[in-house]
Amino acid sequence: PDDRERVGTSVQEGGAQGERSFTKYRIVRPDGELRYVQGLRFGRHDAQGNITHLFGTIQDVTDQRCTEAARDEAESMFEMAFSQAPTGMAVVAPDGRWLKVNQAVCQITGFSEQELLARTFQDITHPADLDADLAHVERLLAGEITGIQMEKRYLTRDGGQIWVSLSVSLVRSEDGTPRYFISQINDISKRKDAEQRLQEAERRARNERDHATAIITAMHEGYALTVGDEVSAVNEALCTLTGYSEAELVGAMLPFPFWPPDLQAESLVLLKQIVDQGGGTFEV
Repeated sequence: PDDRERVGTSVQEGGAQGERSFTKYRIVRPDGELRYVQGLRFGRHDAQGNITHLFGTIQDVTDQRCTEAARDEAESMFEMAFSQAPTGMAVVAPDGRWLKVNQAVCQITGFSEQELLARTFQDITHPADLDADLAHVERLLAGEITGIQMEKRYLTRDGGQIWVSLSVSLVRSEDGTPRYFISQINDISKRKDAEQRLQEAERRARNERDHATAIITAMHEGYALTVGDEVSAVNEALCTLTGYSEAELVGAMLPFPFWPPDLQAESLVLLKQIVDQGGGTFEV
């Protein structure tokens, strides 16, 4: 019923002009089922150009209409998820041009949408990471891999650099031709900074342990270095004095295995008191 006026107008106009015309509308079957159809109309003229006959056909396009509706809904949902995602998302051409970016990508890189769309991902990739990135892309285009997972650096608009984790998949046409990449981009700079600080702290601690071990080794008296309750290093003089090998002592937990069993508990208490006091001696 909602389509009757529109279809009636179309039929009258097409009949008056005698031109071939198409109209899509809905029909209701006797059982109440709604179907989508496409009508084709064309006229026959007499010698004076008047319409003498009007012909028409009708084609059921319900399945096509449902397919189009499902596609439109899927595209709408993708667009909503794309634009509102907290994760950076981008559509990238096979040659590297940014075709579509969401706001998160702009925030990560510092570039506006217009600035990114005028660039390629190669333009803002750190030079030290570009070759590895392009190698992954070539393998993906060649069908050797199904996706890319990597960490890389982007050059930001203010001249800095930022670490990101990158996930890339490739969308192909029905004939297998690459159409575009779908990229997900996450800012991992804070994690990278924490990892670097941890590595630096471990390097300093390792240097300090190596330095302490060197001092202990050079001493002629028996010495041991402990970290917490674990023996970390001993010198040759201690091994000679106690009869234990370096392999037996390093990694052992306090109390020292060479302390007399009946004095171990007492000696351990004395040792911890000395440590708390900042140094001292005791006999065992």
